[in-house]
Amino acid sequence: IRKITWIGIGTNLSLAGIKFVVGTVGASQAVIADAVHSLSDLITDFAVLFGVKIWSAPPDDDHPYGHRRFEALITTAIGLALASVAIGLGYRALINIRSTQIAQTSWIAILGPTLSILFKEILYRWTMGVGTRMHSTAVIANAWHHRSDALSSLPALIAVAASSINPDWAFVDRIGALIISVFILKVALDIVRPPLSELTDSGASAKDRDLIVKIASNIRGVQDVHAVRTRKFGSKLHVDLHILVDPEISVRSGHDISEEVKNMGEIYELGCKWSLEYLETIYALVGSKFDHYFLESSTFTDGQKIVEENTGDLGKKVFVQSKTSDAIIFEGENYGFHTRVFINSEGLPTYEAKDIGLFHAKWKKYNPDISLTVTGGDQDVYFKTVLEAAGLINPEWKEKTVHVAHGTLKLTTGKMSSRTGKIVRAQDWIDSAREHLEEKMQSRVEAGNIEKSEISDIAKKIAIGAIKYAIIKVSAGKDIVYDPETALDFTGNSGPYLQYSYVRAQSILRKSESTENSHSYSLQGDIISDFQKILNTFPEAVEKSLKNYSSHHIANYLYEA
Repeated sequence: IRKITWIGIGTNLSLAGIKFVVGTVGASQAVIADAVHSLSDLITDFAVLFGVKIWSAPPDDDHPYGHRRFEALITTAIGLALASVAIGLGYRALINIRSTQIAQTSWIAILGPTLSILFKEILYRWTMGVGTRMHSTAVIANAWHHRSDALSSLPALIAVAASSINPDWAFVDRIGALIISVFILKVALDIVRPPLSELTDSGASAKDRDLIVKIASNIRGVQDVHAVRTRKFGSKLHVDLHILVDPEISVRSGHDISEEVKNMGEIYELGCKWSLEYLETIYALVGSKFDHYFLESSTFTDGQKIVEENTGDLGKKVFVQSKTSDAIIFEGENYGFHTRVFINSEGLPTYEAKDIGLFHAKWKKYNPDISLTVTGGDQDVYFKTVLEAAGLINPEWKEKTVHVAHGTLKLTTGKMSSRTGKIVRAQDWIDSAREHLEEKMQSRVEAGNIEKSEISDIAKKIAIGAIKYAIIKVSAGKDIVYDPETALDFTGNSGPYLQYSYVRAQSILRKSESTENSHSYSLQGDIISDFQKILNTFPEAVEKSLKNYSSHHIANYLYEA
């Protein structure tokens, strides 16, 4: 948070200076006024910069719930500052809307608002990403302030362009400023509304309270949950509740149950943190990277809300109330699929509703041109049904989504199953392959071809390549049967064979570069034709892989070539 805020301060200072200079040199009052607006952003930047120290402080005796209220206060201050800027811009535009008395401006003045729009939009997207990831309303509010600054530079840009062409067109500046001021005022009100709600001690919604009761009730030893009270503190929700336990148990046992209830949120967050950290180590090991995680816990609220908003009479809404229970369903039979429950009879969102929330989250964050959803083949019918429902809510969700169904990864001993315990941990899988390869490579160590100190690292790289290739060489949709003997073989269609071929080719090329081993070769007739055919089919393999969303075309090319 501090880093992005300091970047914002530097950007605002630079833009204000540039706009003031070019506005003065170019005789543009609009650009000079825009420079003053940029300076006003420094207030919010410093508010966030110094405020984060306050609201991030741990709870103390005077503030047992922490200091998150300060974030709400600072967010409100940012919103009010933004509103005052909007009112000032609108008032100035209304007063001068009939005036066309403006000096002829120079084209140099256009540089100020142009740079402001460009850099402020970049800063908005960056700051919004940080604020969303950190769940900070103050940082998100500051992001919107950056966006408003970019938009408020539009009238200045139009005014400079219009005045430079014809001084009589200066009224365009006033109209544009009035329109943008209304937009900025709406953004300010949207920013102020949530923290004001928090400052007045608003709590969680009725559905969220019901969810808290259900989660707490599922803890062993809890017989009843009541008197649930909640209050929001920044990005956190504090919960006070009463639980009923067996009166026959000891006070110590009752206390232990209450502690488990108290820590249920912390346990979830800790478990989530550990899981992601472990997954990150595996991703780094195999050379993969994710730019963003859409956690299931972050999509169910929006998913439930969207489903409920689209529930009503058949033919008018996407979802309907079940005739046999309180569940909300999608009658897929009307579209060639089957009925699925999106909110169960207890009022909780199912996986289907969470996937609707995921569509919403993806489009809110990225608004993609195309969205690939990869699942196992056994989820094919499920996802087609969900996608049909999603398309009825927002046609773009269906039009731009491509579902890629992959087969199941199996062992030679059968299908893996977490329920039966027949699974292989990724790290164990890689270690087992590495050890297998080390045994195979011992003869090369003894022959002096490989240093003993290097064998473990080399075997690890070959093992990861072997596992990757064993997966990607199979067409998408087909089951993958992993056989270590085949996958780790240095001959045949395997990763180690291709890696060995690459190393041999590189060795030949290095030797050919030396003077004493250089030779000239002439390829003629059918030989050059076959060679060209092999090279020319590579773009075709890449195109097929992209078109079919299956990398096996490239894998097959590498082996067959």
